[in-house]
Amino acid sequence: MVGEQVTREMLEDCRFINRVYAAMVGKIAERREQLKQQLEKTQAEWDTVRQSSDKELRRQKLFAMNQARGTCRCDEERGKYEMKAVLAYIRIWAQNKAENRMGWLQALNRVVCNGERSSGSILFLAFPQELILKLAERTGGKPVRVQVPRLYEGLVRTDSSGRTFLVDPLKGGDRNTHSCSSTGMGRSSSTTTTRTGPSTTLKRVLR
Repeated sequence: MVGEQVTREMLEDCRFINRVYAAMVGKIAERREQLKQQLEKTQAEWDTVRQSSDKELRRQKLFAMNQARGTCRCDEERGKYEMKAVLAYIRIWAQNKAENRMGWLQALNRVVCNGERSSGSILFLAFPQELILKLAERTGGKPVRVQVPRLYEGLVRTDSSGRTFLVDPLKGGDRNTHSCSSTGMGRSSSTTTTRTGPSTTLKRVLR
């Protein structure tokens, strides 16, 4: 993609959003694979001893397998929640690029094409309509209207410590959802909720 006005600041912003996306998706997949391997290990251990006369050993291995299976189920729900948060983060970031959206698309595409830890899916998430228009322009095809998800109300805010938040407007104040940090990108933590003021809830998703 060429022909649009792109600045260094735009490229830096796109690199950051791309790292957020790649880190989150990668962490979810890595954690899921580790838990799957642990479940397969406990299942194999249970199959080995299920005919054993040692009742205590059978009890321990069965408990371990059931525990691993339950952890996998919980992780599926956790992964859905985390993906929902990162998709909201990207869409809010993109919808607030009201000016020069074609330029933002070109900047993000340049980052992706340079192989900076992502795939082209982020382009469809961030700028679906602009991407379709560019593809139609390049191929001579007919541009179509893209059916996009409901726009999120909110904005993306980064504080002085490099932490990034989704800010969702609520009656009486804003809710800040901590999405990621510019340092230690992609390290996941359990979700906790704390009160940051009389009308603001801070929910940590990543640290």
